[in-house]
Amino acid sequence: MKVLMLGWEYPPHINGGLGTACFGLTTALSKIKDINLFFALPKVYGDEKATHMTLVEPKVSKKDRVNTKIIRQKFRNHIKKFTFPETLNPYWTSKEYEKFLEKYKLKTLSSIRESGYKLLRRYVKFDFENFLKVNKLAFQVIKYASNVISYFQDEDFDVIHAHDWMTILPAVVLSKVTGKPLVVQIHSLEYDRSGVFNDYFVNQIERIGTANASLVVAVSKYTKSVIMREHGVSEDKIRVVYNAVTLSKKKKYFLSGPLKKYKLVLFLGRITRQKGPEYFVDAAQRVLKNFKNVKFIMAGDGDLTSKMIEKTINLGIHDHFIFTGFLKKQEVSKVFSISDIFVMPSFSEPFGIVALEAIYHDAALIISKQSGCSEVIKSALKCDYWDSKRIADYILYLLKNNTARKNLIAKSKAELKTLSWDKSAKALYAIYKEVIEKENGDKVEGF
Repeated sequence: MKVLMLGWEYPPHINGGLGTACFGLTTALSKIKDINLFFALPKVYGDEKATHMTLVEPKVSKKDRVNTKIIRQKFRNHIKKFTFPETLNPYWTSKEYEKFLEKYKLKTLSSIRESGYKLLRRYVKFDFENFLKVNKLAFQVIKYASNVISYFQDEDFDVIHAHDWMTILPAVVLSKVTGKPLVVQIHSLEYDRSGVFNDYFVNQIERIGTANASLVVAVSKYTKSVIMREHGVSEDKIRVVYNAVTLSKKKKYFLSGPLKKYKLVLFLGRITRQKGPEYFVDAAQRVLKNFKNVKFIMAGDGDLTSKMIEKTINLGIHDHFIFTGFLKKQEVSKVFSISDIFVMPSFSEPFGIVALEAIYHDAALIISKQSGCSEVIKSALKCDYWDSKRIADYILYLLKNNTARKNLIAKSKAELKTLSWDKSAKALYAIYKEVIEKENGDKVEGF
């Protein structure tokens, strides 16, 4: 079974949970002898741990399609630079300059793997021009789509698998051009990231993907319900495949110096509206009225970082907060290891792999009911994301009851053992066989 999987990021070059999930899934899928896996990315750096599959950068020529054993220098000959024409006027106003850039983008798009862009326009009814004007990622998304279509349109695959909205456009076109079944896996929706104030065009792309997919894969029952509500997808078209966590060798870190006397409560993730950082800060204020020997760590970065720092100052609790900024993999393990409690007050969390990592590193879990992992980690303390009072009560309970905290961790660890990428991969393999058999059956019936 030849599988073409389209992704947007892959370790070690990741911004969130999508790359981590793709690593876990592809590694486990490669253990199934029947599967020959090709994985396309906008850019391949050469240091990816992906020897279990063929990693492809579509703008690299087919004769140089390689497994990532190839070192980074291999790709230097394929770097292309785009230069602006000399018609740029230094006296243009900002509006005139922006208008020119938009025109230039459109002109450039027409030259990007021309056949791919033409097929994209032919098979997808979508307002590309306005998408380019309002979304900062639009140009890269369309460029990637065009390159993928041009690169793979003549290839023979049994199934096409797209991860999230950034890869939906080329996946839909390739499915239409080749007649091969499409599986769209939703790790996160625009609704999750932005709520009701979401990007219209991203929403439309998601709708195009879920409508054209043979089957849609959701990472939780919670996400399944959101897909049904937001995009009108029927329940029988959606399959739930839970995420797992890739467990690296655990190293225990110990606190020293002034921090040694404090209990540590951790928030880790993008500091954006979706993750609920303001409710974490509100809960911290309530806790500090009753318990002083505690520090709150806000690890990560995002558009609300400055506001959260300002909020802690205004509330007079800044001395009890540590803002780490973006953390690398080893630093993430370290901050998990020293933390007593992990809080995930997400507004909408499709799954939440980070919560599984917290359990593995011996942190007690407090998570929002609006999270997918709450379906499988039933022992975690749960409440609505907005209920900072309940979050504070839970934190205080765990800070004051060491035995209860240890018991909670033990129960969560037992539940963590029921999850594995191998189990997820087997579920995906069954989905692949289902869509392929359905496609073949439909073709037979059509004669």
